[in-house]
Amino acid sequence: MKTKQLYIPIRKLFLISWILVLATVSDLWAQDMNKEVYVVSSYKPEIADADRIATLPVIPDTFSFNTPIDYSLIPSRIRSEYEPRPIQAAKMAGTPLDKLYNSYLRAGAGNYNSPLLEYQIHNLRSKDYAVGASVYHKSAHYKRDVGQFRDIPSGYGRNQVDLYGKKFYPGFNVVARAGAWNHKIRHYGLSPLLEDTLDIESDDIRQNYKAVYGEAGIHSTATDSSDLQYSLFLKGTHFSDRYENKAPHVELSASVHAPLSFFFLGLDFNLDYVNQNVERDSARQTTVQFHPYFSMQKDRWRFTLGPRIAVESNLEGQSSYFFIDGLFAYDIVPGALTGQAGVNGYLQSNNFQSLYERNPYIVPGLHTTTTRYPVVVFAGVEGKFSSKSGYRADVRFENISDAVFFVNSDTILYQNQYTVKTLDADCMRLHGETDWNPLHSLGFLLQANYYQYSVPAAEEAWHLPGFDLTFTTRYNFMEKVSARLEYYFIGQRKAEDIHNNQAIISLTPIHDANLLFDYKYNDRLGFFLNLYNLANQKYQIWNQYPVQGLNVMLGASYKF
Repeated sequence: MKTKQLYIPIRKLFLISWILVLATVSDLWAQDMNKEVYVVSSYKPEIADADRIATLPVIPDTFSFNTPIDYSLIPSRIRSEYEPRPIQAAKMAGTPLDKLYNSYLRAGAGNYNSPLLEYQIHNLRSKDYAVGASVYHKSAHYKRDVGQFRDIPSGYGRNQVDLYGKKFYPGFNVVARAGAWNHKIRHYGLSPLLEDTLDIESDDIRQNYKAVYGEAGIHSTATDSSDLQYSLFLKGTHFSDRYENKAPHVELSASVHAPLSFFFLGLDFNLDYVNQNVERDSARQTTVQFHPYFSMQKDRWRFTLGPRIAVESNLEGQSSYFFIDGLFAYDIVPGALTGQAGVNGYLQSNNFQSLYERNPYIVPGLHTTTTRYPVVVFAGVEGKFSSKSGYRADVRFENISDAVFFVNSDTILYQNQYTVKTLDADCMRLHGETDWNPLHSLGFLLQANYYQYSVPAAEEAWHLPGFDLTFTTRYNFMEKVSARLEYYFIGQRKAEDIHNNQAIISLTPIHDANLLFDYKYNDRLGFFLNLYNLANQKYQIWNQYPVQGLNVMLGASYKF
């Protein structure tokens, strides 16, 4: 087959080429070249989207094989010797002890012509013994208006000298104390029904109590309850007044607490002898009490149980009494809440000195029968809210035989002294207290009691309140300035009107506040300012005896 070739002459080809060139140039000429071009950035070519299959090509292999390896471990000890570098013993720096001074002197003065003087002397630190002495004086010299009477002497004075010593031995101490004191008062609580024409001299209403005392004994110093604990003390006091009424008093007491296996046995012994030689009569009284007990403690509970046997002998004969002493305590929340309940009973002596200590305005030489508490039942809780706060609350029921109540005596000329009534009574007391110490230098304490008495008809719990409260707070600023605020409230009390047996005198409630300041100038010298009865109230603790008003005491102290 014969192929036919396409032949184009050169002229025609040249002509066609020029026609194409002219057509292209005409198109370019027709375009508008007056345009603005904005360059944003340099051209960067990018791939819109791509997925990498793998970094390197992989050829899957379907053949696999395992190479068996047979091996065993041969233990070999590698010796390693290490010699620690010796450490030098630490040197403990001893806590610096405060410097002690042999003597302390405190003196001051206040309104009501009230001087104050106190001196103490003591040996310095010793591991073998401690000895010292103290002297104290405080008095007030003033006159006051009492009822319809004017300028009645109402001052008082108290003086005391005290000597004491202690010898330290391994496991026990030997102690001794001796001294003397006197207390001068005025029976200024005159009856409002007396004639104001009476001429009352200071000596007519003066009383002076005085005592000489001594004490010696020995006691163990064991602090662990699992150790043997014991004590033995002999005390003697010669108590008398201005009218030569005397009440010598001797007391011997001993106790032992011995651990035996998982329990404890103990014994308390007390011998009390009083020989009262008073203006009206003489009375000897001896009381002996034994109290053996058994106690046990385990984990969170503990209890004590035992009888108390008392034998009383006087001029009227001899009497024996039997009481039960028991206590059970359980740590409900250890360290935070402990509950306890118990029962006991005891005797309370009412000799001349013990009655004076409760009410100094008594008839000279007054004494009465012993008060008995056959049954006392109590229960309560105590614990801590936190490391800085604690609390206690309890209830107490007392059955009392021959309870003592003070009433005005109508046999005295000025009717300004007290005698006693002995009544059978029951008493219920609710007690609560809490303390809070948010700072080392700041603390608060609150205590309150509610009382309810049951006495025979036509009688009252004379001079006893139904409620009392105590609040104190202290603050110490930079160990230089310390302040203490005290507030006391005693509820309404009732006094017997000796001029009208059907009438009762109501004593108004007591609100008493004291403010005490101390300023430490240096280790030796200090100053104090005490303000008593800030409200300047003339309240009466005892009927017909209004107290001093605002009392200001200013003074200084010095150590040497």
